Amino acid sequence: MQWQKVVVREKDRDIEVLIAVERESVFRVKIGEREYIVEMTPKGVFAARLPKEASGKQEVIVTSEVPGRVVEVFVKEGDAINEGDLIAIVESMKMEIEITSPRRGIVEKVYVVRGSFVREGNALVKLRAE
Repeated sequence: MQWQKVVVREKDRDIEVLIAVERESVFRVKIGEREYIVEMTPKGVFAARLPKEASGKQEVIVTSEVPGRVVEVFVKEGDAINEGDLIAIVESMKMEIEITSPRRGIVEKVYVVRGSFVREGNALVKLRAE
């Protein structure tokens, strides 16, 4: 496995991030002492998790597939949702795009509200997958 170094600037400090391709659409990411598995899935869904041996919980960040305006948010923090449940609707170029849950889990954080504008790839919600 070959690691690539990326330096991310946060406020007044640089953070060194190492990234390696594990397999198609799956990457290993090291930030300091912590190592993560990052999985890119279709429809703009971004899933990140610690390796199973490091943590029993899996966090999933659901992102917007398109730039646009959030028409409606159907979940709130603490909600239990199933795979395929409607999370939000984003309007882009006069089309309404339904964003659904890629996994079953608990909504840990909602990053957007009705009327907010998002770019493609912006986080909508964070799930604790089950």
